[in-house]
Amino acid sequence: MEFTRKGFIKMKRHQPRHIYCDHQLYFITAHIYKNGFLLDGDLKKDKLLLKIFCFAWEYQIDLLAWVVMIDHYHLLIKTRFGKNISNYTGKIHSGFTFEMNELEGKKGRRLWHNYWDWCIRDECDYWKQFNYIHNNPIKHGLVSIPQELRKYRYSSYWHYIRMKGEDWLLNVFESYPVLDFTVKNDEG
Repeated sequence: MEFTRKGFIKMKRHQPRHIYCDHQLYFITAHIYKNGFLLDGDLKKDKLLLKIFCFAWEYQIDLLAWVVMIDHYHLLIKTRFGKNISNYTGKIHSGFTFEMNELEGKKGRRLWHNYWDWCIRDECDYWKQFNYIHNNPIKHGLVSIPQELRKYRYSSYWHYIRMKGEDWLLNVFESYPVLDFTVKNDEG
């Protein structure tokens, strides 16, 4: 909602306001436009992850956690320059859309809604978003328990297993549980 002189007005659902702060942690989510396209194969997910990684470097964004699902993705990032977030997500979306449309012969097709961001408020908020991202394959029924998350390769879970170990990850899950898997706009 936005306040104006005439009172409150309803914001369009897929045109959220963004707050850009330098040196800030953000939770980002983006969803496929009207479910008209699916990230339904390894090739598509690999190409999206490649864009996410390459453009993070270009826009001086540190990727802290990520997951790519069949119709959306989530990122936990730290940005040096807040204004880069819009350019970063725009480049991911336009680059991926162009590549998929070329591959599938569907020029001009729109693949993405706008993205949503959430400024991380404190340490507890950070770890809850971190856990939400890594538990997303459980939420969507791709695996059933945390120990099976290592099977889902489109997540940073495997990265943290190598860097910190599975016991560390399970301890983080226990210390900062995700009690409600509902995140505003996660379902499109």
